[in-house]
Amino acid sequence: MVPATLDLAAFYLHPADGTPADVARAIHYYEKAADLGSVPAEVTLGNIFANGAQGKPDYEKAVTWYRKAADQRHPDAQFGLALRYALGQGVPLDLEEALRLFVAAANQGQTGAQFNLATMYEEGKGTPADQALAVHYYQLSADQGMSQAQFRLGRLLAGKKESRADQVSAYKWLMLAGNSIKESSPILADLRKSISQEEINEAERDVDRWRVAHPENHPR
Repeated sequence: MVPATLDLAAFYLHPADGTPADVARAIHYYEKAADLGSVPAEVTLGNIFANGAQGKPDYEKAVTWYRKAADQRHPDAQFGLALRYALGQGVPLDLEEALRLFVAAANQGQTGAQFNLATMYEEGKGTPADQALAVHYYQLSADQGMSQAQFRLGRLLAGKKESRADQVSAYKWLMLAGNSIKESSPILADLRKSISQEEINEAERDVDRWRVAHPENHPR
């Protein structure tokens, strides 16, 4: 019964024939599925209310549904709830709670959580700054094809002037982000002045190897 209810809810939220979504009816069926124990339905309801699919966001309702699914350790719900705490939407601003939830989601592979967690560690928000952890979580998100993570990882590594390996790695990640993030270009130009042609060639081979190894994770 739950799969059929979810299919019906999705039909109204994303009509295949191009007609406008019937969000109210979609919510009705997602709520029915949630009442039957569907965690994905709870996550979707959180997204609907957080994104303002009915015209404007209702963050308190989003938090209610995200929390139900987050209590079941659903990574997308943990991420959605973390964002609400990070932004003070529907709950009081609480960066420590946001960090806890980002960690829980990131360690289950949720790429948005990995990126936001890396940013918090890089900037020292809600936690002492930790560049090693920032690099770690940017790397996880970058490997899933998030161009913004690839850019921020490359920028962070480019600042480590004492390490040639980091400079080469920075070049690789900035090249991968380059098609999507225009701010990559000036950093790449500076790197070309500080590393050898052999190191540039090595980085470009790394780019090719990454693209072959991650055909499903093109920058987005």
